[in-house]
Amino acid sequence: MNLRELVKTKLKEGLTQRELAARVGVSQGTINNILAGIYPQKLQILERFAHFFDIDVSKILSAQYHQSPTVNEGFPVYKKTNSQPTASKKIPILTYEQVGKIQQRGALPPSQSIQDYVEADLPGNTNFALRVSGNAMEPEFQEGDIIIVNPDIQARPNEFVIATLSEHGPEKVLLRQLRKVGTTYFFHALNPICQDIPLKKKQQTVGKVVLKQKYY
Repeated sequence: MNLRELVKTKLKEGLTQRELAARVGVSQGTINNILAGIYPQKLQILERFAHFFDIDVSKILSAQYHQSPTVNEGFPVYKKTNSQPTASKKIPILTYEQVGKIQQRGALPPSQSIQDYVEADLPGNTNFALRVSGNAMEPEFQEGDIIIVNPDIQARPNEFVIATLSEHGPEKVLLRQLRKVGTTYFFHALNPICQDIPLKKKQQTVGKVVLKQKYY
């Protein structure tokens, strides 16, 4: 059952949109958008719905991210389908160095070089996990959080991505939010002490963040 169906079920039980929004901790506009098939892009919002409906956030993402691509503003937009959720899979936790080499190889590193895995109920066979390092994306992402990235999904503006920067010295791998102002795209750090980075030819996205989990 996708998020829209979950919301409609609660409304049928007698809650108003305003009451449901208050209980979840979101705006009434968010409820209206979901009913129109426009889903929240922030993991924090999805986690609030998961908490309210007492389900794992991966269940919501499984229904939302079974998608087929179309094109909008030069970036693929992935539309929800009625596919069934997939079984839980072992997803490799990569090092930042391994992530930096994905685009060179065009594939994930060999299994013998992977030290750890995390399980998640997500579609796709190329997902990988990464431990958040540093404070550039606080408060949304804390150091030690594990994020899962799908390299087959190109992000839209305001979504979170893994980016590679190779202009100055060795290639760097960063977690950032993709932003757009006018016709210019840039990588945005949520922490105000960090600078934004304009997207240039040698700065690319490795994939889109589709799930965040805490492992402490």
